[in-house]
Amino acid sequence: MTQLQQDNLFLKSLKVSETEVLKNIQSAIDNNSGKLVTYFNQNSFNEYYSNPEFRKILQSNFEIFSDGKGMSFALRYLFGIKVDRFNATDLYTRLFDKFYNGNIPVYIIGGNYDNKTLNEKIKDKVILAGYTNGYFDNEEIDSVIGKIKNTHVKIIGLGMGTAKQEILAAQISLQVKNCIILCVGNFFNFYLGITKRAPKFIRNSGLEWAYRLFHEPGKLWKRYLIGIPKFLIKVINLKYL
Repeated sequence: MTQLQQDNLFLKSLKVSETEVLKNIQSAIDNNSGKLVTYFNQNSFNEYYSNPEFRKILQSNFEIFSDGKGMSFALRYLFGIKVDRFNATDLYTRLFDKFYNGNIPVYIIGGNYDNKTLNEKIKDKVILAGYTNGYFDNEEIDSVIGKIKNTHVKIIGLGMGTAKQEILAAQISLQVKNCIILCVGNFFNFYLGITKRAPKFIRNSGLEWAYRLFHEPGKLWKRYLIGIPKFLIKVINLKYL
């Protein structure tokens, strides 16, 4: 099988229904089985075609759902696949609300939250089994995994950005069995109210990226001003290969 065929099969395998993703995660919880879950947006697409390690991990380990207007366009343009209207932040909000209401503890990795944030913002959103910030070296990974094992937690939320979080999730899954690991990007900042989301009408219009770029230009200019044209060119090229 050619690389193009493999990539096409991968893109066609992306989950495009929020209901299906939530059902599969609930099934893993009910069956006490492990699962690696992540989103796939325009930035993930660019990373997939430039990072061989990321590509290999996604193809072999993860349940992945399409996220954002860019991927909705790409899947429809390339394969005629219609994507349900949902996004990663809303999906993860429903999941973490469910964990909290169901008294299910979560281990969070990512960000750099101080004790005040943990005590005041997380307490009404997450039953926290443990927390590790996202700023540690590869040499410390085994120590982090050891902390997770000691909690016997079944849900891990990884918010470290593509592709670092997916690579770490795969490493954790080798040592922590029957655990659901959710790669959530910047979700916790939104969920805890640290970063304000765009108004709903902007999100529905598909211009949330512009809103975020306006508010975080230093962090996001490369992802969007360079990343979006790069994404579109690659999608168009794939159509005619």
